[in-house]
Amino acid sequence: MNKKDSRNSNNLINCIFANNRKVVIPFITAGYPRLTSTLPILVELAQKAKIIEIGIPFSDPMADGPVIEAANNVAINNGVNINWILEIICQFRRINNKSAIVLMGYQNSFEQYAKGNINKFIKDAKNAGVNGILIVDSPFEESNDLFIFATNQNIAMIRLIAPTTPITRIKKIAKSSCGYLYYVSLKGVTGSKKININEVKKQVNILRKHQNLPIAVGFGISNASQVKKILTFSDAVVIGSQLIKIINKNLSKSDKEISKIVGSFISNLF
Repeated sequence: MNKKDSRNSNNLINCIFANNRKVVIPFITAGYPRLTSTLPILVELAQKAKIIEIGIPFSDPMADGPVIEAANNVAINNGVNINWILEIICQFRRINNKSAIVLMGYQNSFEQYAKGNINKFIKDAKNAGVNGILIVDSPFEESNDLFIFATNQNIAMIRLIAPTTPITRIKKIAKSSCGYLYYVSLKGVTGSKKININEVKKQVNILRKHQNLPIAVGFGISNASQVKKILTFSDAVVIGSQLIKIINKNLSKSDKEISKIVGSFISNLF
């Protein structure tokens, strides 16, 4: 990580990335597989991971593959919405205030919650204990005011960088980002195919030359070997679809048992 970037320096995410710390970021879908599952999974993951991404269920998740899309549908049927997610985060914060929470979702979900005043969501998220947001389908050109407001509220606005993003655009996106950049390691949706680690390394090294934020690599990462290789040149790795698959295999187990299983999986990645 290049230490020159000091935006939102008091944000927990920035503190975690300080001193070149390497980070594994697990992703879970809020309210999956059951409403009672999310809090114990969060608590267990927070013992293993310093940053956790929580997916806000959405009916048409264009960047997510079939595994996460199916989890979204279950969570929606369970009645999950942002109000419920913020309440779970409040409960989590009574137990843990050391791991950062990033909410990942789509513009429509945030707009529905905020009823046209998305700054309200930022304030509510801050009060709940959220440290970062990633709005998958929000172009930086249309959300710079939100970036400024979020930064002033000490919430990191994280952006996606695709393999096809040109250098000129990368520079502009980085200036309207905070916390870390999420580099999408392959073309397509989450969990869609095996990544080319050498190609990812090449692209991450290019990214480093043109911006100063930490770089997290996600999409298509499923095992410890991949994680260890990617962490030799990135600052973080995001694990999502594989974690959901593990939960899928253990649906008959209790929430406590599921949380222990996913926690053990994350522990064994690094």
